[in-house]
Amino acid sequence: MKIFISGLPRSGKTTLVKKIYEDFSTKIKISGFYTEEISIEGKRIGFKIYSIDLGKEFEFAKRRKEKDFEVEYAGYYLNLKILDEIIDKVDLNCELIIIDEIGKMEMMSKKFENFINEILNKNLNILATVHRSLAEKYKKFGKFYWLERENWEKVYKEIKFVIENYL
Repeated sequence: MKIFISGLPRSGKTTLVKKIYEDFSTKIKISGFYTEEISIEGKRIGFKIYSIDLGKEFEFAKRRKEKDFEVEYAGYYLNLKILDEIIDKVDLNCELIIIDEIGKMEMMSKKFENFINEILNKNLNILATVHRSLAEKYKKFGKFYWLERENWEKVYKEIKFVIENYL
């Protein structure tokens, strides 16, 4: 089972993935990560990444260059080391892998890109969000949803139903 979600910014992709994680985290073994924006007064200043396996969050992208935040992409400086460490901790023997998100920013890490290619070609259960610019590339690998505020509840219920009946 491979499920991919894409949509415009603020359509609720991460919220949906987190809700699925909350719904199933006590019932099945889940591995992976999700990302959330860091904002001040409604202005995005970076991204944090939450490792399900490590049980904590880390800063992944910020607007200013700092130690470990050296790779620049789209006005952000990225900490690819932390992304690579989180990828190393993903348990491929779990029942569901959550990846939020497969995006151009994350693809700046060769390890991440190789990891995604590896898991797509294995018989693993994956729930992933995909940046809209990469949607066409990944929709062929499984069930694909285009998420909007108006269909959020419907998509959430359908994905929950699929997971309940597949795992």
